[in-house]
Amino acid sequence: MDIDLQVLLILEMFLVNLYVMTISSKGQTTPLKTLLILTVYTIGLIGMTYLFVTKVFPAGNHNGVFLLFGFLYLLPSKILYDQPLKYSLAITCTSWLHTLFLLSLAIRVAPLLNEAWSDGVMLLTLTLLYILTLPFFISSLKRTTYALGKIDDEMLTNFIVLGSLWFLSYILLNTQFDRYDSDWFEFVITLVLALCTILSYKVFYSLIVISNTAKELTKRTKTDILTGLKNRDAFFRDAQKRLESRKPFSIVFIDLDQFKQVNDRYGHAEGDRYLVQFADVLRQFYNDQGTLYRLSGDEFVFLYLGRSIVEFCSQLETRIIPAYKNKIRFKGLSLGYASFPKDGEDLNSLLKTADHNMYLQKKVKHFDRSL
Repeated sequence: MDIDLQVLLILEMFLVNLYVMTISSKGQTTPLKTLLILTVYTIGLIGMTYLFVTKVFPAGNHNGVFLLFGFLYLLPSKILYDQPLKYSLAITCTSWLHTLFLLSLAIRVAPLLNEAWSDGVMLLTLTLLYILTLPFFISSLKRTTYALGKIDDEMLTNFIVLGSLWFLSYILLNTQFDRYDSDWFEFVITLVLALCTILSYKVFYSLIVISNTAKELTKRTKTDILTGLKNRDAFFRDAQKRLESRKPFSIVFIDLDQFKQVNDRYGHAEGDRYLVQFADVLRQFYNDQGTLYRLSGDEFVFLYLGRSIVEFCSQLETRIIPAYKNKIRFKGLSLGYASFPKDGEDLNSLLKTADHNMYLQKKVKHFDRSL
């Protein structure tokens, strides 16, 4: 292959994949710094790849082995992109697999169109294939990477392994094709392999979407829509797990005082904001000491994991009042707590004790107001 065409071919593939990687990732440096780093790095990478193609393994011209150098872009990705290395690897693997497929197709098509000028036709064919497929590929990759950001580490690893195996399959197939001289056969096999690749990615993407949907539905069943807190069901599950671990904890029942009057006077919309503000303030102060749940209406429960439950309960109301920023003045709260294992060995006993203690405090407050 002509030296100039080799350089142009390598340059085109590197620049396209660099572009795909950049628009599919979240940058953490200025555009100018990113451009400078990638320009210097690309020049060095093209030089290494050219030496490999022409000196070390000339057969790499037609089997795509030299495309492995594209994965070296992962080295500066830690500096340039604000994302985990596995995420960058998933994008890189998918992008270079797309390039390897197009290169394989261009290699098969070029001799069929003009064998005398096959090298030039191959470069032209690759460029045309990029123009035709890149918009669709980028759109698909963005949907995939969005989904990848929501999956667990195991599924992300499987996605990377899938792409790596397909990449290796193309290289091995191209290497095998170098031994034969049947352009039409190679062209058909390449298309079939490409269809298998696309279908496997579509299936994997569908599984990712299904998995994310299931996780979202599970999250919704455990979350209170208004406040974003965990709900009643989540509280019972978490409290039971804590009991089974036999680690000390406390349950704090919280009931907002005069909430009915807030709703009656200001309306339900303001009442909702009143609840949301309370939840936000309490999480701001105590999120590191346990978890707040909304049971229903103005009833909340705090799963306290600290060691100073008496101090926590005595300071709760006094800390919330000055931090509560709403046009409706905070009316106060009533609470009652029960600790495991001191106040009970099972969840039912703890709940009864906490509820009874809260009722007593509320009764005292009501009595004080009536005086």
